Amino acid sequence: MKEKLLKFTPKYYELSGSLNRATYLGLNISDICNYNCLKCCQEAPKGLENRLSTERGTELSIDEFIDIISTAQDELGIQALFIAGRGETLLPGKGKSEQDFLENYKKLVNFAHKKGIHIIQFTNGYYLTKEMVDFLANKDVSLVMSIDSLDEKDYLYLCGSSDDSFQRVMDNLQYARQKFQVEEEDNKKIYRLAINMAVSHPNFEEVEKLKDFCGEDIMFICNYPIIKGDFEKNMEEMHGSENNYESFKKKVFDTSDNKGFSGTRSDGKCGYIFNGLSIDTNGNVLLCPYDISTGKLFGNVKDYNNLEEALNNVKEAMDKHNKKYSGCEMCFLRDKDYGNFPNAVH
Repeated sequence: MKEKLLKFTPKYYELSGSLNRATYLGLNISDICNYNCLKCCQEAPKGLENRLSTERGTELSIDEFIDIISTAQDELGIQALFIAGRGETLLPGKGKSEQDFLENYKKLVNFAHKKGIHIIQFTNGYYLTKEMVDFLANKDVSLVMSIDSLDEKDYLYLCGSSDDSFQRVMDNLQYARQKFQVEEEDNKKIYRLAINMAVSHPNFEEVEKLKDFCGEDIMFICNYPIIKGDFEKNMEEMHGSENNYESFKKKVFDTSDNKGFSGTRSDGKCGYIFNGLSIDTNGNVLLCPYDISTGKLFGNVKDYNNLEEALNNVKEAMDKHNKKYSGCEMCFLRDKDYGNFPNAVH
């Protein structure tokens, strides 16, 4: 059976030997979300209320994000943007309406594409209209859609989303799977469309069903939860019992087409962290886009002379932590010793 690879993930760059010290720029580009997921590990602002009357969104404008991307390419030689983490990622920057945010997003994608920078884009899929899918297909973006259930009732429960969202997302997915065709390269199957499932107690029995749904034209990736943010607040219903967490982990490694998370390298380490630099919606330097609290440890991009200096600061803290606490390389945030990470910075 041919190995499956999601385009622009670490294993994809390993194939050509081009995965380097700073392949990725991980960006949190949105502070708002139209969902309220029980699994969310962030403490990010929720909701789109009053968006038509008051400008909302990130502290940085879309032009400032673009400046950071340009600087990261010039100073670090980044090859790809890893856009995940905080908020719904297709609603970046500042704006007064959904359309403002969506236009911001297109502006960012257009800039990256012109600069030859790849994008691996995580999204809940709600805004992947036919027009948006066509746009992203033409810009060579890899799409990862978050879908935690194929049952409408369970989907709405887990995502805390509006009544029309399930059918809308499924329609969007159906169109995307027609537009994002699987390619073959060096006897491997290369995908640009994936489903990412967060395994929890309510959907544990549905993992194989969702994988079967993906078939051979969508890559299936699943993960076990990061116990932070809303997930931690909803621990009882999402976790079930403490023993279930080990079952979640086993299920992920048994079923995920990537043999782990989307960012897992061949050696089991997280390529998004070990081979990149992450920046938050306000310009704070992060260990990982999924933990904005690390911005308090590393400061803001404006505090550094250049991004190489910021990258070195994060790498030094990672090295110090790894020497004392082994076993966190696949995902720092999911490791039992992650609470000790702040000590590594000082």
